[in-house]
Order: sequence, then C-alpha cells, then structure tokens
Amino acid sequence: MTQSPGMWGAMTPTHSGALIKMADLLSITERLKIDEAFGDFFDTLKKTIEIHKEAKQAINDIDTSFLLGYGETSNQINYQYIAESKTFEAIVSFPPDGDQDHALAKEISAYIPKGEIRIKVKTDAKDYIKLGKVERINIGDHAYTLLGEDANINNIINGYYVFKLGEIK
Repeated sequence: MTQSPGMWGAMTPTHSGALIKMADLLSITERLKIDEAFGDFFDTLKKTIEIHKEAKQAINDIDTSFLLGYGETSNQINYQYIAESKTFEAIVSFPPDGDQDHALAKEISAYIPKGEIRIKVKTDAKDYIKLGKVERINIGDHAYTLLGEDANINNIINGYYVFKLGEIK
C-alpha cells in the first residue's frame, strides 16, 4: 500500500508502520515538463462552462410598521434571491454517438453512459464547485447536474480534477 504525500514521490509503510520514501521513476524536471505539456493540452481543448450555485437569500430592512395598524398586508416580502454563477474553463468529454459502448472505451474502462459527460477542471473551479450547492452547470446550450464528487486525475499531473455530470432534460 502506497500513499502519495503530494506532488513528488510516494510513501510506503514499513512493517512497523513507519513511512519511507519510495524511489521516484520521474525526475523533477520530467514532472515539470509533463505538467507544462498537460497545461498546453488543457489550453488547446478547453471550453467555457458556467457554474450556477443555489441562489442566496438577502434580507432587506425589516419593516415593522405594518404590525401597528390595520389595512396593511401582514406578509410583506422583505427578502430577495440573488443568483450566483461564475464561468470557468474545462475539458469536456462527451460520449460519441450518445454512448461510448465501443472497444477502446471498454479496454480503458472509460465507459460514459448516455446523457452523462465528464469535465476536467483546474483547482479554482473545483473549489467553487465544492463550496456550496451547485444547481446546474451550463455547457453551450445544454444544462447538466453534478452527479459525482471530484477525482484527482493521477499522481503525476496535479491541479486538475474530474467531475461526472448528467444532462438535465
């Protein structure tokens, strides 16, 4: 069983439970080059997504004058909802032909059911998604709901996270 302490290398527990650093197959320079190459890949394929959060309720000044007399409505609205949304960049993985039931997807265990997509986002978008309740994510003319938690891509490329989305019909 190995544990990753972060960006460079992995730790392995000994029989006594102490953690020791394992030999790393990639040098720091190679890791930096991989990070840079994936950054270029991300910039080439990115799309703009709009993440809509649950509206916040803002309470206006409370007017108690209606309590003292007659003829006033007793349920005056003293609050308003403020929509919250923000745009981010992501790589969007759409299943071809509405489904990925083909040999390559099965080989790499990358099956994406019909109506579902995956988005790969940077840390800022991940943090925004995780903080508060996401109502929907707009990508182009389609709206999606969040189906799964974030997953880090792997231990080599850091700072990118994958989320599973389902189309809202």
